[in-house]
Amino acid sequence: MKKKINIFGFLSILSVIAILGKITGNSGWYGFLGFLYYLRYFWVIPDEAFIANIQKAASAAFLLEMIALIPFVFICFLLLERNSFIPSAFGMSFAVAMFSFTIILGILEWKEQQGIGND
Repeated sequence: MKKKINIFGFLSILSVIAILGKITGNSGWYGFLGFLYYLRYFWVIPDEAFIANIQKAASAAFLLEMIALIPFVFICFLLLERNSFIPSAFGMSFAVAMFSFTIILGILEWKEQQGIGND
């Protein structure tokens, strides 16, 4: 039987971007080290429940990102320079999406494990 690779684990490759923090001296790049969390999914078998949890978490994270973008644009417009407020707002909304996706997926996985333990 051939083992299925969970392609979700490949998100951890994004953590390589953190090297730019050392090269450029900009510590903002080190936030990409958070993607190392997704290494654990190489050892998770992608069944139907796992895929459904990813879809639920991704949908909620997308909605949160779009909702967060609106206030971030106005806040960044008021607080930052005129030529950098749009990229900053999009970057912050992306961070909200990734953080919320990870948290929601973790909660859904925890609930699934609790359900298995109650059987």
